[in-house]
Amino acid sequence: MPPTVDLKNSTAIVTGAARGLGEAIALALAQAGAAIGVFDVSDGAATVSKIQDAGGRAIFLRCDIADFRQCRSSVMEVEKALGSVDILVNNAALYADLERQDFDAIDEKIWDAVMTVNVTGVWNMCRAVGPAMRARRGGSIVNISSSTARTGALGMAHYVTSKAAVVGLTRALARELGDSQVRVNAVSPTLIANEASIGRKGFEITSKRATSQQCFQRSAAMDDITGTIVYLASDLSAFVTGQTLAVDGGLDFL
Repeated sequence: MPPTVDLKNSTAIVTGAARGLGEAIALALAQAGAAIGVFDVSDGAATVSKIQDAGGRAIFLRCDIADFRQCRSSVMEVEKALGSVDILVNNAALYADLERQDFDAIDEKIWDAVMTVNVTGVWNMCRAVGPAMRARRGGSIVNISSSTARTGALGMAHYVTSKAAVVGLTRALARELGDSQVRVNAVSPTLIANEASIGRKGFEITSKRATSQQCFQRSAAMDDITGTIVYLASDLSAFVTGQTLAVDGGLDFL
C-alpha cells in the first residue's frame, strides 16, 4: 500500500506563522493532523485559535529566529507542550517591508538584517531542532526559498541573495543529516498574491511580468504552495531530500 498524508501524532513548527503564507502552512499541516508550534515576532494567537477551532492542537511562541537562544528555548517549550518536533517549516523572512533599490544603494544595516533573518534565522532553527531529529533518526525540514533565487529580481539583491543561500543551506544539511534519515528540502514559490505582496509598491507590474512568463498565467494562491509543503512533511516524500521544488506555475524548469 502506498503511504498517505497522515500527520497525526506529529508535531510541527512553522516560523512566521502569524499571517500570510506561514499561517496557511500551519493550518494545512494541522488539517493533516499535526500539532503546531506557531513561531513569530508578531502575535500568532489568531492562527492558534483557527487551529483549535477546527479541533487541532497548537501553541504560540513569540520567537525572534535571529536569536539562537530564543529558538532553542521556544523549541523546548513546544517539546514540553506538544511532544517531539517531527517537522520544521522555515518560512519567516524579511520581505514585505523591503524597498526596491539598486544593489549599490542598499544600506549595509538593511543588507545585514535581511541576511540575519532570512539565512541565519533558518540556520538557527535547524540547529535548534536538528540534534533531537538526529537522535530519533527521523524528521522533515522544509525551507522556503523563492523563484527569484533562480531568476533574479530588480531592486531586490539582498532578498534574492538570501533566498539563494537558503537553497545552498538546504543541500548542505541534507548531506549532513542524511545518515540520520532526516530529510531537508526547499520550496521555491513564485510571487504569491497575499497581504505581504499585494500591498507592495509595483505589485501589479511585477505580477504581470512574472505571470506572463509562466505556463499558468496567474499569481500563486497560498493553497498552491501548502500542498507541496504537506507532501514534503509527510511520508509521501520519504525518499526525497536535498531538493528544491519549484512551485511557480511553470516559470522555469529545474
